[in-house]
Amino acid sequence: MNRKKWSKDKIVLEISDMQARGILLNWRSAAEAEPDIVANATRLFGSWNAAVIAAGIELPSPIKRKGLNFDKHAVVVEIQRMQRQHEPLNAYATRHLPVFAASLPLFGTWENAIKAAGIDYSDIMLFRKWTPGLVKFMISSLYKNSVDISSHNTQIHNSPLFNAGCRLFGSWQKAVEASGISYEDVRLNVSGGLKRKSR
Repeated sequence: MNRKKWSKDKIVLEISDMQARGILLNWRSAAEAEPDIVANATRLFGSWNAAVIAAGIELPSPIKRKGLNFDKHAVVVEIQRMQRQHEPLNAYATRHLPVFAASLPLFGTWENAIKAAGIDYSDIMLFRKWTPGLVKFMISSLYKNSVDISSHNTQIHNSPLFNAGCRLFGSWQKAVEASGISYEDVRLNVSGGLKRKSR
């Protein structure tokens, strides 16, 4: 059986060849394309990034958010950690987290970052399908918990619900009223200064 003899010089040449072939050199893409090279590079250099740097290739600058450094690999690792810890991964729940902010310039969208972590995005969506019953249930629950369900506030803080309500009922006001809530009361609560949470 013909087996390659790996050395640091051999790894450097292989990485240069990967770049010439147009293979992305972030850890996940490289591991999918050339798992043996990545495994041996990590063994010989201590990390894949160190091997890429040794090949004279500049890595994308990591993104710093609140004291944390994120490159693509770090974003993927953090998402996988969150999944193991059963933390919510939908965009609405994660939108204020540093990893979410870091993922956008690196992957384009949060969905792309989730997919890069090997997770089916449909499995972590807040709701797979909006129905009239679900919209009414959500509106009622928010209102009972003293959340401001005015059109303005809902568009800002819960746009998926707002869009679903408008689509299914014709307008946000109709969605609220279909939930058994007087929209005039909603307006009065806002204009009257009744203390309701923004979400």
